[in-house]
Amino acid sequence: MTKYSGTFILVTVGTSALGNVRRALNTNDLPSIQEALEVLKRVGPEDRTCGAEVNSNRRLLEGMRLSCGETLQPYELMFLVSETDEGRWTGDLLKAYYNGLRGVDKADWKEIEGLSPVNAGRFARLGLRNLVRESSALLRNAEGKGFFRVINATGGFKAQISFAGLIGQTLGVPVIYQFEKFDDCVEMPPMPVDFDREIWLMHYDLFMRLSEKGALLEKDYPFDELDPVIRELLDVVEEGADRLYSLSPILELMHQGFLSRRPRQISKPSAYEAPLSEKVKLVKSEEAHDPVGTRKIAEMMVRKFDWIKEIKNHTPRMNSARSHLLPRRGEIDRHWICYSDGVKGVRLSIKTSCEHDGHYEYVSERLAEFLADL
Repeated sequence: MTKYSGTFILVTVGTSALGNVRRALNTNDLPSIQEALEVLKRVGPEDRTCGAEVNSNRRLLEGMRLSCGETLQPYELMFLVSETDEGRWTGDLLKAYYNGLRGVDKADWKEIEGLSPVNAGRFARLGLRNLVRESSALLRNAEGKGFFRVINATGGFKAQISFAGLIGQTLGVPVIYQFEKFDDCVEMPPMPVDFDREIWLMHYDLFMRLSEKGALLEKDYPFDELDPVIRELLDVVEEGADRLYSLSPILELMHQGFLSRRPRQISKPSAYEAPLSEKVKLVKSEEAHDPVGTRKIAEMMVRKFDWIKEIKNHTPRMNSARSHLLPRRGEIDRHWICYSDGVKGVRLSIKTSCEHDGHYEYVSERLAEFLADL
């Protein structure tokens, strides 16, 4: 059983505490944090006055048994707030409320750009996507520190709560929720959330570029070559005479999920010792028709990856401007890729020392990363 160094709680945040404090102080303004703290400290954390976040966190901080473990001290809390004055105020209040509380090492908040009710399109396109990115990064960081991780998805916009649940399911993190009429919180049951890992690896270069850069113009990438499933899920905005493509929140979630969760049995295949000339088996009569740099790329792969046994080029050529993995053909010891110089592509078969699916997944990841960096 895994031994954890503490518990990291990622909390979606609404403004119920603000509404309750305003009523208690009979004001429509944003009260001072000190005034608000005095209101909250007059009652216990189970009192509705404290708001959804404090009410639901109570059980977690007492030590709550979940399907994959139990919350334990010390606790770190991160509150995800909306891009509004009310959201930032609530973040300040929760940070002040929890810092110094027994068992809590640290409490802080993070504003999610685009998570605002002012612009519905910006909320759906940018806000939810940033929620996925920030949540995934925070949860990965907590995992690296040895924390047991849990998402409290009780507070916030309904769409925010739903996406927080999906994030937890995709990243393998338990999600709890406290229904308004209940005095206790419950763990959300697993949902059938799954994506095709092979499709992700075949489009690895696109996912990495869009996730890191935010968006790409149509003229800067061959979007017409994409799998229709991926292309139809991209967000598209007209940008003058061009079109601007970005990952939709669901594609960002798919990307972050695969980055965070690798197949359990993944492992590196054994090395295969042979001279370079025996591994690079390009048909010389065909090389004149191959994309520029094909032999150089083949030799680079052989030098970089010792599990490669043989690389061959194949006809017919491909009308492709991007280098990428090709679909699996059933053979456990052979991968297929398209190498392109930006104008035309060639099919390369790569025979490896793979012996099982764990080896195959490892090689797929390494080749996808290599091609994305070209």
